[in-house]
Amino acid sequence: MLRSAGESGYDEFSTNRIRQFAFTCMLTQLTHQEISLLLYALEGTESATVAGSVAEASCEEACPMVDHLAAMFGELTPEQRLINHLSNHLRDGMFACGFLEVAEKLQGAAAAIPSPEERLQMQQINRRLQTWSCEINFDAQESALLQRAFKRLPNAAWLSMPRTLWRLRKKLRAAA
Repeated sequence: MLRSAGESGYDEFSTNRIRQFAFTCMLTQLTHQEISLLLYALEGTESATVAGSVAEASCEEACPMVDHLAAMFGELTPEQRLINHLSNHLRDGMFACGFLEVAEKLQGAAAAIPSPEERLQMQQINRRLQTWSCEINFDAQESALLQRAFKRLPNAAWLSMPRTLWRLRKKLRAAA
């Protein structure tokens, strides 16, 4: 027996909202390099220092509770929330590929030259990072922020990695 929208627990308004949400939030698959580029576009030169300090990131920075505390003491801008979101995905990728464990070992060794085994381990981690990717939901506001930030990338980026940037541009347009 067929049910009407009212009998199934969903009214016409709910069904339309669900469809609307499905179209406004699309999953976008991004690689480690693409997320890094987006962070650079959003933050400018500040993100270059973030990549080096990710291994030093405290638990407080990785914990979602920080977002709640920041919301209590002052509202985060949409851009800052997006930066935190992308940084968390970047950190997850580094953790999944084993980068954080190796970085801690290398930092503990002070300024010593890495052994051949450590170099080999870093090469393997770099290869894993090159193939790592994740799927991220962007709403319309985040998508617009990313597209504006993407347009601010310097021309040197387009000269040095045109294929990567064209692919990323296509993904951002599809997410919009």
